[in-house]
Amino acid sequence: MVTCPFTVVRMSLTVDVDLTNFKKWIGDTCRTFEQIDKVIFDTAQIVVGRMRGLAPVRTGMLKASITIQREGGKVSVGPTAPYAIYVVSGTRPSPGRYVPSIGRRLVDSKHPSFGMHPGIAPNPFVERTFRDVSQQVIDKVDGIIRGMIEP
Repeated sequence: MVTCPFTVVRMSLTVDVDLTNFKKWIGDTCRTFEQIDKVIFDTAQIVVGRMRGLAPVRTGMLKASITIQREGGKVSVGPTAPYAIYVVSGTRPSPGRYVPSIGRRLVDSKHPSFGMHPGIAPNPFVERTFRDVSQQVIDKVDGIIRGMIEP
């Protein structure tokens, strides 16, 4: 007969953890994220107003198409008009319009500028808007984060 030299002792361990401060920290963090989200949305509204003020107006469609779009945690502000990219980036000079009945473009070889579209100069109003407003966003979010870190 073989005997075991070890004695088996059954033991239980109870650990009490006070999560009061952790719950408070989580609550503060959630409130901070809500504040940041509110600041970002409020700033997006400021951006829309500023961008609409800088947008060129011919028919008003480009100006009216400037909207806020939220997708998940991302907020985008900008024009949604189909031709907005051409206004913002400009276009190069190009040969005259295409005439389907003759199958070619209208260009005069004696006068190369005749029949040429001069192109459109870029109007980077979107970039100017973000350059003007970006520091405001940074300052507001920085203030919220500093308030969270510093007592």
